[in-house]
Amino acid sequence: MALELARGTAQEPAVQEFIHTWKQRDRSKGVMEDLVKEGVFTGRSCLNPVTGWQMPIFVANFVLMEYGTGAVMAVPAHDQRDFEFAQKYGLPVWW
Repeated sequence: MALELARGTAQEPAVQEFIHTWKQRDRSKGVMEDLVKEGVFTGRSCLNPVTGWQMPIFVANFVLMEYGTGAVMAVPAHDQRDFEFAQKYGLPVWW
């Protein structure tokens, strides 16, 4: 799904490399808990239904597959992992 989002954008090679790299790594729960949050912009955005703002869509290494669908609309002011990711990539944080 993530690669499909990036297809045809300038970000497609970066997304493809990110996915390939993370498929090779250990993703056990213990390893994931101490992981440095990383991600890559897909080249696409979505509309925030509350604010009407365009939100960048990222692929990230810290989304937990056993929680929900694996797709997250991050609210970085209220989740530590999302906050750290937003800080690292210069994404806005709304309180």
